[in-house]
Amino acid sequence: MKDPRITVIIPTLNRAQTLHAALRTVVMQDYEPLTIIVSDNCSDDDTRDVIHAFDDNRIVYVQPSQRLSMARHWEFALSHVSSGWVTILGDDDGLLPGAVATVAEIAAQEDASFIASSACKYLWPGYKNNEFGRIVAEPPMPGMQRIPARWPCAALLDKQDFASQLPMLYTGKFVDVRLVEAMRSKHGRFFHSQIPDIFSGVLFSAMLDEYVRLNFPLGLGGRSRFSYGAAFSRCYQGSKDPDLQERKKDFLSEDSIPIHPNIPQDRGGGMPSLIPVFIYESILQLVDIGELPAEYRNHALLLRKVLSQAEAEQDLAMRERMLAWAHDFASLHGLQLPDSSNGNTRDGHGWLGGMMRYLQRKLISRRKKWRLYGTPELPLQDVHAASIAMGQAIKQAT
Repeated sequence: MKDPRITVIIPTLNRAQTLHAALRTVVMQDYEPLTIIVSDNCSDDDTRDVIHAFDDNRIVYVQPSQRLSMARHWEFALSHVSSGWVTILGDDDGLLPGAVATVAEIAAQEDASFIASSACKYLWPGYKNNEFGRIVAEPPMPGMQRIPARWPCAALLDKQDFASQLPMLYTGKFVDVRLVEAMRSKHGRFFHSQIPDIFSGVLFSAMLDEYVRLNFPLGLGGRSRFSYGAAFSRCYQGSKDPDLQERKKDFLSEDSIPIHPNIPQDRGGGMPSLIPVFIYESILQLVDIGELPAEYRNHALLLRKVLSQAEAEQDLAMRERMLAWAHDFASLHGLQLPDSSNGNTRDGHGWLGGMMRYLQRKLISRRKKWRLYGTPELPLQDVHAASIAMGQAIKQAT
């Protein structure tokens, strides 16, 4: 079979500091039928110069006529792809050496419409006061699995580690463009939520019977102080960092896809930075357009998930914020909110039970993680350096 066309899309906005390294990880891919679309969301830094400094005819530079919200920008960038396979790469993320060729080989040999890989995170220097970069990954192993999809609502809301558990159109995960075109032909656009990565994961879990998942990573999901996800999460957790506050303010001011009306806003603005809420908002959007059945609309189930998460939260201010949103959600939908004034919910587990579950999750998580910490000799100073180091580590492990 002829080698499939593969497209890597990098949407970017004023992140020249990280874009250069991210783009290097794609340019180094030794695969000829590759298109690299860099979509510049009207940046006012030196983003254009960074892109044009690469002498690679596989790079295509595109720009919307005006600045767009994240979801609308991703839609614009994705509209430039009509065939083959595609992934979207964050501008502080990276691909590992040989990732694209690996996807091409599997796409040519396997009966699959979606190829995922195990999770791998890269923490840029300065993300959490770390002097050097860090890599946190699932232990890489050879081989692949076929993962059943079409999960029920409760299973979707349990996907706390959404980056590894949802088949998202994002870093390290590739989809046959025909699935994207099928969605577009039915509904006029692909994205129907302002959180586009999670939306795509919920959508593909509904569209696919199963998908291929490799037991080793293809990409590194970057965490830097420039990302909107980091800004929202850390502001929600109480950070007063003015840069993060400004990024959150910019995101909330964008003309984005409206939050589903069944999801009340957090009292600080936007959706609360809680994974079950993000996932459920996408579920509601998909129910409305007929891509998921009506029984997926289960407000009581989401309320229980949020209350359980609040019960396990050790930061009291954060816990109160989560409970305040749960109260607003319950009031909106006429649901009974259990008495939590003494840290107890109706099931009686209380604060101690929440602490035990929290510690258990942390211990399990640490057992499963593989870590590489930067040092003065190997600082892992950017995502390109991290991708090379991780590539070598995978060779040794597999």
